[in-house]
Amino acid sequence: MPHDGDSLIGIVDNPPPDRIAFAQAHEAVGMPCIMARQGQYKYNYIHGHDQQLFDLKIDPSEWINLAADPAYSEIADGLRQAILERFDPEAMVNRTNTSLLRRQLIDQTMTRDGQTWCHFPEYDYRRGASDQHLS
Repeated sequence: MPHDGDSLIGIVDNPPPDRIAFAQAHEAVGMPCIMARQGQYKYNYIHGHDQQLFDLKIDPSEWINLAADPAYSEIADGLRQAILERFDPEAMVNRTNTSLLRRQLIDQTMTRDGQTWCHFPEYDYRRGASDQHLS
């Protein structure tokens, strides 16, 4: 079956040393949080906070932050640069804040009008069908 993209099966256990994998979770933490993984190293960029660098080979549980260690500055700087070339954290902050404001306005309006975000509105048999908005 045809598909878009490349299979990860061949590189999960033995990734090419120059390949960088990115992941992001900005809305879940309230600010841009972007991870870059290259080989055994994982770098976390958390907008407005200290950087984090972990050597997953010697520290798979990510307890030892190597970002401030001068011996790892080239690795940390390279992964940070790779993130900032691909992502724009300030633009992400602006989009997220705008989205949150819209959703707050919608939520306030729905609450005021007695509506919910629920996809399955409850039917109150005591009110009768003519008094309720059913879809």
